[in-house]
Amino acid sequence: MNKIVIIFLVGVISFMMGCKSDGYSVDVFIENNERAAVKIVSLGVDGQEEILASGEVVDGSFHFSGHVDSPRICFVTISGVTGRVPLILENECYRVTIHSKEVVDSQNFTIEGGRLQAIRNELRDGEKVTHHVRDSLVELYQQSRAVMDVIEMSVIRKELDTLSEQYNAHVLECIRANNDNLVGVSFVYERLRQLPYKQLKARYELLTEAMQNTPEGKVASQRLAWLGSMQPGNQFLDFRLPSVSGDTITLSELKGKVKLIDFWASWCGPCRSENLNLLRIYENYKDKGCVIVSISMDTDRKAWEEAINEDKLPWLQLSDLKGIGKGVARQYNIQAIPQTYILDAENKVIAVGLRGKALEETIDKAMQ
Repeated sequence: MNKIVIIFLVGVISFMMGCKSDGYSVDVFIENNERAAVKIVSLGVDGQEEILASGEVVDGSFHFSGHVDSPRICFVTISGVTGRVPLILENECYRVTIHSKEVVDSQNFTIEGGRLQAIRNELRDGEKVTHHVRDSLVELYQQSRAVMDVIEMSVIRKELDTLSEQYNAHVLECIRANNDNLVGVSFVYERLRQLPYKQLKARYELLTEAMQNTPEGKVASQRLAWLGSMQPGNQFLDFRLPSVSGDTITLSELKGKVKLIDFWASWCGPCRSENLNLLRIYENYKDKGCVIVSISMDTDRKAWEEAINEDKLPWLQLSDLKGIGKGVARQYNIQAIPQTYILDAENKVIAVGLRGKALEETIDKAMQ
């Protein structure tokens, strides 16, 4: 206990003494972590990652100081710890406390200090409440799914959709209020890889020109242009993936008047239900020039193969078995499934995200 008190007091004194008006001071404290490598990274003007400081955490603490010409979005990363702590760095004093030695998310770190960071902290507190409600609903959904309570699952999904809409509206208001500083940029950049096209576009366009021209803003612009290529009227990116039979398949080699690309997984209940609709579409249009390709987000080959057999899916089945967030899922920014793309013969996107009757009606119209 005495050791903990001494470390805490030393940390507080260091935090107060390290403050200089012409530079920044950052003290990092990791609870229950004796030793680890720590880095503070940011984007340089060329869009490449730049290490502002690095060192070793000893007895759970680390101190560094320096100077920035203007505020910067940074991330504190710790070896052996999943995730990273976002920090808006100015020439002020900061105290970063990480309450877990295994994973970092908005629930288990605190940041003290910094004018812009204080604004971001206040907004993040509101996010925590939303995330808590979301996590509770997801847990209830998993419980309902375990007993296949389809009605309850449907009710919870609607609640999650409503919560998501409210949260996205809140984020847009936060960006509007901070569209000329890095707080607004942080809402765009921190989840850049996870945001779908429409959400990213809505957030990015609220930023002032100066913020769009920051290193983070330029990376967001590039990401937006890439995602835009996946929208209706644009060319769908080619893929090269192994099939369930072991062959390597590319989109460009597939011939068909209309192509339906379906992202799914064996563990996805809505996907398995939608397979019934895809089977009907397959039977109705397979001889008319419609090609269906399913790309699985599975990581377990056995589960993937069993789902194909159980659902009796006769069309082309592909997967890199890397799951959500990696491989082909990351390439196409797949964050939720089922997800569908309808393509024409030249692989240009006709429609995105359709299911059920709307999916079949669009395919029928495209076949004419």
